[in-house]
Amino acid sequence: MSSQKIIKEIKKLTWEPHDMPLTPYLVFYVLEAAAKGLKMIIGDCYHHLAVYSANDNGRWGFTEEDFERLGNYVFDKARRNKRLLRELELKSSQAKREVREIIREIDKSDLKTLPARQLAGLFSKFYSAFVRETAVPALANVLDYQSQKQIKTYFKERKTAKSDLARYLTILNAPNRLSYTTVERQKLSGIAHEIFINTKLKSLFKKEDAKTIIARLKDFSAISRKINNHAREYFWILNNYAQATVLGADYFIVGLKKILQFNSDPILEIKQIEQGLKKAKIEKKRLVAKLRLNKDLLLLIKLLEHGIYWRDERKKYNQIADHYHLLFIKETVRRFSIGLGDLKYIFPSELIKLLRGGSFDRNSLRVRRASNLIIYTPAKLCLFTGKFAKQLNDRLYKTTKIKTGLIQGDSACLGKVRGEVRVIMGPNDFKKMKPGCILVTSMTRPEFVPVMKLAKGIVTDEGGITCHAAIISRELGIPCIIGTRVATKVFKDGDKVEVDAEKGEVRKI
Repeated sequence: MSSQKIIKEIKKLTWEPHDMPLTPYLVFYVLEAAAKGLKMIIGDCYHHLAVYSANDNGRWGFTEEDFERLGNYVFDKARRNKRLLRELELKSSQAKREVREIIREIDKSDLKTLPARQLAGLFSKFYSAFVRETAVPALANVLDYQSQKQIKTYFKERKTAKSDLARYLTILNAPNRLSYTTVERQKLSGIAHEIFINTKLKSLFKKEDAKTIIARLKDFSAISRKINNHAREYFWILNNYAQATVLGADYFIVGLKKILQFNSDPILEIKQIEQGLKKAKIEKKRLVAKLRLNKDLLLLIKLLEHGIYWRDERKKYNQIADHYHLLFIKETVRRFSIGLGDLKYIFPSELIKLLRGGSFDRNSLRVRRASNLIIYTPAKLCLFTGKFAKQLNDRLYKTTKIKTGLIQGDSACLGKVRGEVRVIMGPNDFKKMKPGCILVTSMTRPEFVPVMKLAKGIVTDEGGITCHAAIISRELGIPCIIGTRVATKVFKDGDKVEVDAEKGEVRKI
C-alpha cells in the first residue's frame, strides 16, 4: 500500500491520543510488539498505530477501531478457550525470563570492548527479547476499552443510578495485586522502619542531608547494604520513553527522609497498603455476589484484572528497557561521534546496520528530531517529517469543545475534594507541585508517583480505568477522575476547583 493510500485510510479512523515524553528509538519495540509480536501470539494485532515526536515529546495514537475489533476477538477467544488467560500468562512469564537472561548477559559485558558486529548481535538479541516480552501486555489497552464499554452498557441498560455506577465500576475495576511502584514504596518503608526503631539512625536521617548520611552510613553497614541493594533493584524507576537515569543511594535516602518526617512508624503504612488491597478484594467479591453478574460480565472482570496487571508489568519492563536501550545508544555515540539527542531518533534496524558497517544518513536524524510521524501497520511503516508530519498528526485527532466551568470524566477513585490546581505535564513541572494541590495532567506515568503522593485530587485528560492514574490513585486513596480529554486546556495553575469523583465532575469554584 502506498503512503498516499495509508494517509487516506488513517484519516477515516477514530484516534485516541496519549501524550508523553518519547523518542522513536525508545518506543519502536513497543510498536513491533503490538503488531507483529501480538499477531504471533494470538493471531490478531493492532492494525494502525501512530507515533508523533519532536524534541523528545510526542503522542501515541491508538484507534477505537482496533480496540473494538481486537477486544471482541480476544473476548470471543476467551469464551471458547477457558485456558486462554493461563496460556498468555505462561507466554508472558517465559518472555520475562528471556529478558532477565539477556539483561544479565549485558551486565556482564563490557560494551566498549565488543567488536562492532558482536555489539550489533547483542543489541539485536536484547531488542527481540523485549519485543516478545511486550507482546502480551500490549493487550492491556484493548482489554481496558472493551471491558469498560461492555460493563457500562450492562449497568446502563438496567438503569443503574449514576452514583451507583461510579461506585460499582471503582469496586469492580480494582486490581488484585499491588503495582510495582507501590511494592517499591513498601520495600523502602521497610528500610525506613528499621531506621525508625534505631535511635541513632533515626536522628541521623532526621537532622542531616543525603550527602552527610551517605558518609556516615559506613558506621551502619547493615542498613547501608539494604539501601544500596534497593538502589540496584530500582535505579530505573524514573525512566521514560525519552530519557533514562541511573538513580543512586542518595535518591532513595531522600525518599527515606520524606517517609520518616511524619514521626510515625513506617510499618503502619505497609500494613495500611496491605489492608487496602485485602479490603478491595473483599468488596469486589461481595459486590459480584450481590449483583449476580452473568458469565460474560464475570469473564470481562477477569480479563480486566489481567489487563491491569499486564499494563503494570509493561510499564515496569519499559522503564528497565529504557536503561539498556540507552547503554547501546551511548556506546554508539562514543564510536561514531553522533549526538545523543539525534541518535535517539534512529530506528533499531538502522542502528544494527550502522554497527555492522552499513552507510547511514546522519542528517536524517536531525530532520526527524525536529518533527516526525510514524504510521505503523503490520505490513508497512510510513515515516513523515517536517511541517507535514505535524499537520497530519494534528488532523488525526478530534477537537473537543471546551467548557470553561465544568468538565466530566470517569471516576477512578471515589471522593470529593477541593484544592488549587497545578498543571503538571512532565518531569520539568514536578517542582511546581505542592502538598494539598489538585494534580491536573494529560496522563500520569510511573515517574509521576512522587508528585501524586502530594496531591489532594488527580484529574487527567486521558486514560481508561486500568491506566496508571487509576491504579495508583486507588492505592493511595486519592479522589481521581480520568479521561476528561480537556482538563489541561480548561484549568491553569492556581485555579480553585472541586473534584467530585462521586459524579465524575470537576468544576471551578
